Amino acid sequence: MLTEKLRKRRKQVSVPPTPKEIDRHLGLKNLVAKVKNKNTPDTDKEEEVLHTVSGARNGMKFTAFLYATDPMDAMTQYRKLISKEIKFTTGGKK
Repeated sequence: MLTEKLRKRRKQVSVPPTPKEIDRHLGLKNLVAKVKNKNTPDTDKEEEVLHTVSGARNGMKFTAFLYATDPMDAMTQYRKLISKEIKFTTGGKK
């Protein structure tokens, strides 16, 4: 059985949102990322390579180009970029 103190502590711990929840909040649909250019021995040496992130945001198609370590990193960077834009345009804190 949990003590009252542990129950309160559990309620205070926040669970980070999933990428799906973030996409829904930002109005993103069909978010896809892939490497822009073919893999070569030169690009294998680079830590970050150019990625294409595409999808739809609030019903409008978009394509963004970002340097990232892998496609998942590119999508994460795009989400962060958009969330900062929303805070800026709505007057939220940075």
